[in-house]
Amino acid sequence: MTDSEDDQYCGVLDMDQKIPPSPGHSSEGETDKQADEEVRGILSKWKKSKRPGSAVSVKGKPVEKKSKIESVDAEDDVNEWTVEDVQKWLNVKGFKEECELFRAENICGKALRAIERADLKEMGVKTMGRRILLIEEIQALLGSSCNHTATESDHSFSKPMDRLLTHSEKKKLTMEDKGIYNTKKKMIISEVCKEWPEDKETPWFGKNTTDTGKLVAFVDRLQSDERFTYKKYGLGRNAIKEMVLTHMRERRRAQKDAKLHESSASPAGSTSTVSADDSSSNNGSPPGLFDKKRMAYVSYFNPELTQASCDCIVLVALDKPSISNVQRSKDLEKLKKLFGLSLLRGKDKNTFIRAIASALIQHAYVEVDKNAELANLSRDQLKTVKKLEL
Repeated sequence: MTDSEDDQYCGVLDMDQKIPPSPGHSSEGETDKQADEEVRGILSKWKKSKRPGSAVSVKGKPVEKKSKIESVDAEDDVNEWTVEDVQKWLNVKGFKEECELFRAENICGKALRAIERADLKEMGVKTMGRRILLIEEIQALLGSSCNHTATESDHSFSKPMDRLLTHSEKKKLTMEDKGIYNTKKKMIISEVCKEWPEDKETPWFGKNTTDTGKLVAFVDRLQSDERFTYKKYGLGRNAIKEMVLTHMRERRRAQKDAKLHESSASPAGSTSTVSADDSSSNNGSPPGLFDKKRMAYVSYFNPELTQASCDCIVLVALDKPSISNVQRSKDLEKLKKLFGLSLLRGKDKNTFIRAIASALIQHAYVEVDKNAELANLSRDQLKTVKKLEL
């Protein structure tokens, strides 16, 4: 026992215990023997209290038990989480900004298991990066709670799972397993496209509908075929269903973007509209709502301005030497917020520049020479009127 341990031991002995002589024995040897035994007992208790994770009390103060947030050992643990437990877990994982959003929606453990990326967007998690990280952490949590951990030796999972692997889990696969996994996913998507062709209307899988019954039959068919399943690494019934739903969401988003692109490419005077049936089928919105968004998006752009002219306008307004400097900076995102161009989300940099250049002219931040042609502007023909405050 070291000097420091001797000092600590003496402190424990002096403060907590004073060994009285045994009343029933007057023999000095027996008294010393009993005292030695009591000293050893106190020392043993003191050493146990120093062990990490020990529940033995030290000087009457019980050691706090480990939170269940730090050790998820069984599937039922997550199901039993309260809203406060979810808040603690989010804090531990570094998602403090999202805590209030989860609290407002009353997300407990059972609700956490059912959350998808689209749900996070509706809750108010704004950036795609945060949504992706959150979903990966949730899937990793559920995977660990079900003991779905990868061994370091062969990167295989201890139990078969029925969900799509996260990005971090895919990295643990061998090259052979990763190739098989990706090939089977492509085969499933190919079957999805055969079952629901892209030239037909994209189905909505609501409750008690024909589309839902068709989805169940489709999943049953693929699940019974070993060509499409890979249960060792997650491609089971639920994973196939998740792939179908994800593919349909991406297809609807692509169709929506295509309609917006077509409307923005049409002449400014064109007043072509989408039918009430088409507008109502888009994201479940009422008739006319999609038309308003489309017209608002079209109004972002001045049809007389070419891409080269728009580049010049933005360069003059920001006082930048080249357009590549603008594209690499965060100025485009700041200008989008300044002018309220919310419908530009997910668009490419050139589309951003075209919309921002039109807004700079419209709001009189940049003035164009009277004799200049909008289709062929140069920096000499432009002048900054108001300074941008970013």
